[in-house]
Amino acid sequence: MALSSLLETRDVPKTVLSRIVNLHYEADSDNVHDLFGDDYTIIDFIRAVNKKSKKNIIGYVLFSTEQERINAQILSGRHILDRKVTVVPAQTGFHGK
Repeated sequence: MALSSLLETRDVPKTVLSRIVNLHYEADSDNVHDLFGDDYTIIDFIRAVNKKSKKNIIGYVLFSTEQERINAQILSGRHILDRKVTVVPAQTGFHGK
């Protein structure tokens, strides 16, 4: 099942889901895959709008394992398209669209 469908149905496996904050508007899944490289298996990636700022600067990454999600946090502070991003576990209270 695609991540967007999981988010809509609220059936998101939080143990393997990370949130990327401060994504550049032009960043796409290729840029996100480049950030994580070959050390991570990304099942799916989608963009989302920050509900407070109304800007399209959030991304959700579905990893294949919980350990990958945990390890991904060390990439916080790296850049995608010259913008510093933060990688964190997805919010517990996320309820999709």
